[in-house]
Amino acid sequence: MLLIPAAAFIGVFLYVRASTMVPIATSLAAKGMAMGAIMSLAIAGAGASLSEMFMMKIMFYWLLLLAFIFVAFATACITGFAIEFS
Repeated sequence: MLLIPAAAFIGVFLYVRASTMVPIATSLAAKGMAMGAIMSLAIAGAGASLSEMFMMKIMFYWLLLLAFIFVAFATACITGFAIEFS
């Protein structure tokens, strides 16, 4: 239950692109990680990364940056829970 938000939190600060997420997701699935957590990590990693946040901080205010992080995190969590409980 806590694995999905934890994976989303790690994914937000992880620098992962979609092309590199496929082998990572494959290896995590082979190791037995839940599919909802894998998708949560993939969505959060593709939605927001640490390098994007540094660039956005230069262009935007802190409040907008925090809203962006929250939306990426919430989207990843909602999708992860939807996959896990369907």
